[in-house]
Amino acid sequence: MHARNFVEELEADPLDGYTYGNPFSLLKLQLIRLDPLNTDAIREQALADAKELGLDTCKDCAGCKCGVGVDLMGKVVRPLLAADNE
Repeated sequence: MHARNFVEELEADPLDGYTYGNPFSLLKLQLIRLDPLNTDAIREQALADAKELGLDTCKDCAGCKCGVGVDLMGKVVRPLLAADNE
């Protein structure tokens, strides 16, 4: 997912931000979706943001590795993809 930032925007300045996200962007958005204090509208916006950041590239991905042991595919990416299919 985040590799798109370097393929499509070779001249991108990191200080300006990137067009696409990374696995940790999805983690933050999934945490928003799981927060019981958030409204359905906020959860839907988090899903829309994940899609905008490039969630579609994760459909055929073998999985991400997290240095601190978070199961990104099982706990973040797959639930977001499932919510997108609903």
